[in-house]
Amino acid sequence: MIIETPNPYGTEWSDQEVEFVVKDYFEMLELEQLGQAYNKAEHNRQLQNSTRRTRASIEMKHQNISAVLQQLGIPSISGYKPLGNFQQSLLDSIERYLSTHGIPHTDLPQVLGIQEPASLFIEAPPTIGAAPPTSKADISKLLRRFDPAARDARNRDLGQRGEEYAFENEKRALSNAGRKDLALRIKHVSKEIGDGLGYDIHSFDLNGRDRLLEVKQHWEFRLLRSFYLKMKDSFQLSGR
Repeated sequence: MIIETPNPYGTEWSDQEVEFVVKDYFEMLELEQLGQAYNKAEHNRQLQNSTRRTRASIEMKHQNISAVLQQLGIPSISGYKPLGNFQQSLLDSIERYLSTHGIPHTDLPQVLGIQEPASLFIEAPPTIGAAPPTSKADISKLLRRFDPAARDARNRDLGQRGEEYAFENEKRALSNAGRKDLALRIKHVSKEIGDGLGYDIHSFDLNGRDRLLEVKQHWEFRLLRSFYLKMKDSFQLSGR
């Protein structure tokens, strides 16, 4: 469908134009979360044809959507950096979409098992994130309706389950390797002491050397995967 407008440049986005972009954004987000390939440029070209807006204008609108989802605690499309100063009609359109289709991939199914990778996933310690983008539009209604605090609670529960799995896996690995003495010394420090140490589990390698592990979980292809971050190596890489 092509919106009949003589020259939309410099004009406010209509509700219909916003609806097109919001629907397109969530279609791409769904494909990304399912691990399916898609072409952002092609999606943008199709929106240019239907709205007669420019490529840059459409990209900025996609970034506006990312900013809204960030404040709602909902995953957003990688590559579309959150951009504030979004319009009220965008919030209204996102609310209508979420009300009809639900929040994408945030309800946690029953976890029957956790699949772990073959090797450690090692990265530098995370940096402090930037403050969320601001806007004159009132997002409080959306925040009340799609409560990010409830999702945070579910994510904390997911994190605890992931840590418990990793803790038991470390004990099992050392015991199976004939080092039950070391298995008995493993500490779930985030549970026993707290989160302030920068790692979750104090384990050991087969030679008794310390392994300080932070456990990360994320959803991919609707399966829970557990990743280990060996913080000791990360600290050395970052000069700490």
